[in-house]
Amino acid sequence: MYEYSCKIIRVLDGDTVEADIDLGFRITYRQTIRLVAMNAPEIRTGQGPAAKRRLEELVLGKTFVRITTTIHREFEKYGRVLGRVTADGVDVNAAMLAEGFAAPN
Repeated sequence: MYEYSCKIIRVLDGDTVEADIDLGFRITYRQTIRLVAMNAPEIRTGQGPAAKRRLEELVLGKTFVRITTTIHREFEKYGRVLGRVTADGVDVNAAMLAEGFAAPN
């Protein structure tokens, strides 16, 4: 399990973001991150746009964002990094679940 500082560039849907991950020494790596242990509605469904908007509120423009990768595997089948996101002290994965914008998986 690894933890990195990052800047969220954009939100793709209710459980996927694109971020510049700080690797240290002024090296950044742009990667798509899939929020682990949750599943938000697809963007094409009725609830999808609302989940995306809520995730945007939680992560965009935040000054202290961290990604913690999962211990069992870092990438999933679509090449996205799996991880938990914390933005300004808020566990984004847990907030999305608690507020009903995503379901556990």
